[in-house]
Amino acid sequence: MALPTPYTLRSYAGAATPSYLNAALSGSFTVGQQLTVANTSDWYETTVSGTQSSNPLGTSGPFTLVVDYGTATEEKILCSGTVTVASSGSVVNVWYDGTLNGRAYDGSSLQAHASGTSSGLNVFPVMSAAEVVGFNASATNPYPGVKPSLHNLKAWTIDPGAATVAGVLPSSGTIACTALYVPYATTVTGISAYVTATGVGVTSVTYGLYNSTTLLASGSSASWFQALNTQNAAFTSPVTISAGTYWVAVSVVASTTYPQIYRNGGAYNWNQTAVSGSLTIRSTTLAFGSSTLPATITGTPGFAAGLFLFGLY
Repeated sequence: MALPTPYTLRSYAGAATPSYLNAALSGSFTVGQQLTVANTSDWYETTVSGTQSSNPLGTSGPFTLVVDYGTATEEKILCSGTVTVASSGSVVNVWYDGTLNGRAYDGSSLQAHASGTSSGLNVFPVMSAAEVVGFNASATNPYPGVKPSLHNLKAWTIDPGAATVAGVLPSSGTIACTALYVPYATTVTGISAYVTATGVGVTSVTYGLYNSTTLLASGSSASWFQALNTQNAAFTSPVTISAGTYWVAVSVVASTTYPQIYRNGGAYNWNQTAVSGSLTIRSTTLAFGSSTLPATITGTPGFAAGLFLFGLY
């Protein structure tokens, strides 16, 4: 069992009016413990657009209350369950997962709390420091499962575990572009791929990184796909990029056989629309009749057969 993680959806009531306890709360936890709050008539969740919803606090997930704020007995309490919105009193459940409980949350200490009065308001919803720490953690490590860093990468087009098919890279004059999401600002040195079959007569491999319209970094190496397994190709110069969606682009020229790297199948381009002069498709091809990468995207990209596995390092 564990307390909420950085990826746990929380509940917030931005316009909740402070209230008071109708009954004292002991300085220890017991299973099934509740707070009795005098008035929760406007304890509704706030929406992502900043308006008050019709959902009572607790509908979307756990939430935090502070009791006796600013006094020697201040305590933050993690709570769960949907609050009954009422002006005549409501019970609020203390969070409990069968092992851990929500008392003394957010680094506060366990305290006994006396009942309050209408002139001595002593309980209201707050945002905890634990949540802010979690937001920071999720921003720098936004993958709740296996992370690209486990493979010494900063981002990838797909999880390598999902790349189960060997795909042939497009022929000369066609550039393969595969989208990936970079979750935070970082400096990228090059591109990584997993080669399943080397090419024969490969004379040129040009590669780069695009945003939706512009080439940001590039490099060339005829030997990139001439060995099996993990192969890296560095850009001419490292590039610093912000969080966002980018496309890895690769162009190969070969006289006999084109290399193969891992890719996946499936509906990778489901419900997407090609746009002239812009990269909008997750897996796409650019037919330029040249092995060089254009500085900007022109024309309407086509749909590619396969989602190639590429990583940025």
